[in-house]
Amino acid sequence: MIRPTQIASVFRFEWNRSATLARWAWWGAMVFFPVAVVTLLLANKVNFGNVEDRIWTGVLFALVPDVVCLLGLLLWATPIVQTELEANSWTYLVSRPGAKASVLLGKYLAAVNWTLLAALAGLTISVIAIAVVRPVAVGRIWIVLAGLSVLSCIAYGALYCLIGALFHRRAMVTAVPYTLLIEFVVGSLPAVVNQFTVQFRLRCLLIKWMNWDELLGARTDDLPLFFDTAPAWQHVAILLGFSAAALALSIYVLHRREYITGDES
Repeated sequence: MIRPTQIASVFRFEWNRSATLARWAWWGAMVFFPVAVVTLLLANKVNFGNVEDRIWTGVLFALVPDVVCLLGLLLWATPIVQTELEANSWTYLVSRPGAKASVLLGKYLAAVNWTLLAALAGLTISVIAIAVVRPVAVGRIWIVLAGLSVLSCIAYGALYCLIGALFHRRAMVTAVPYTLLIEFVVGSLPAVVNQFTVQFRLRCLLIKWMNWDELLGARTDDLPLFFDTAPAWQHVAILLGFSAAALALSIYVLHRREYITGDES
């Protein structure tokens, strides 16, 4: 049985254990990345004319929900199972009811929390920098991209937890090709298969929440394989449902699979 108190305890422990100088350095680098790119673009003083809002929104979407959220969870959520095996704590987890599921969910929440804080910090600083230099209405841009960052962290965190549970010995080796080939390549293909990626849903939500489907007009009917005209709530429900299913499958795998610890090998 999974107990919320156990999940909360794991979350607190993982947060305190992760608050090291090296982890904070990685966190700072993730915050700095979108800020540095935006600063370089602003320094070039390129005038985008009447599409300035859309250009900056697209740039920040690519930098924060795509790169920062994805990279952070790739590093922190993927090795969830392997780190416990390497720490020789697996025998302890197996002997307690609900411990494996609680550890997975607690560490998942910690990874999502670390990554989301970095994404929001980088987004906020970048938006402030744009607002100071360019006459862009950044309020709506921040709200939309902050919401997409939350959904991105939830979905990618669950996805990488599942990869870590299925391929614990080569979790990173599996997650990196999956990200490049499926999320970026397949997610950008003009084919129905792209609808099975997180990227597709985030892209559709960006268009919906920014009201870009009205600007595209009839062209959305000509590009049904790149965008979906379904309402925004449906895309949100799909992302949350996928995340719940991925976490449930991860827990099932943990309970059914036999993991060999370092001592047993």
